[in-house]
Amino acid sequence: MSSHPTVSSRFLRLQRLAVVLMISACFGCSDSETEEHLEHVIPAHKPKNFAEAVSELNSREAAFFDGSASDEMKQEMIDIIVWLPELAADSDLRRDNWETVQKTSQELSKIAASPSSEQPPESWNSHLDELEAIVPFSDLSHPGANPQQVEDSQTSEPTVAGEQQNG
Repeated sequence: MSSHPTVSSRFLRLQRLAVVLMISACFGCSDSETEEHLEHVIPAHKPKNFAEAVSELNSREAAFFDGSASDEMKQEMIDIIVWLPELAADSDLRRDNWETVQKTSQELSKIAASPSSEQPPESWNSHLDELEAIVPFSDLSHPGANPQQVEDSQTSEPTVAGEQQNG
């Protein structure tokens, strides 16, 4: 006798497999489970935009440096720093400003990761000042934004006295 399965036994195996697959398809996942897998949860502390992120970092700075920030608050601050380049990319910032945000966020990450006694608040404030200077360029659709004024200030060159001169 041959050790090969007969055609009828192969058909029976395929039939059983098809039944198992149909049953698992019908009862395997409910719609709510599928929706949960597709849902993207945005943390409550994630700022809506770049300007809000810079403001949040400003408001959390004192607690960070005086040691009164909880571990959760410190982690949220680190999260906000990590989100800065993403939020800047989603804004109206030009590439050179985005690159400044990227570099500055890396520096702020280093400060936030180190014990507060190792980094003076002045270093933090200096980096935040850089970010605050960029904020007006991040939302050109804002009612107070003047696109021509923003464009002029981004293309102007500083003079020796530090004043802006259109080039």
